[in-house]
Amino acid sequence: MLTVGLTGDVGAGKSTVAACWKEQGATVVDTDEIVRGLWRMEQLKRAALERFGERVLKTGNRDLDTSYLSARVFFKP
Repeated sequence: MLTVGLTGDVGAGKSTVAACWKEQGATVVDTDEIVRGLWRMEQLKRAALERFGERVLKTGNRDLDTSYLSARVFFKP
């Protein structure tokens, strides 16, 4: 069985390519969807709160603010 990892920059067409492969019968594992499911787990939200503080949650609905978290993890010391 051939296994291929599809990577690329934002807007590079990864989702389009994955959809084409799926139409052709390939099994596609969407890791973005897996991670979204993980972030719904209260245990993981609590860990993020402990590490990054209340700012990691959106005001109002208290969902994870992924833009803020991404900036903290990848761009700020």
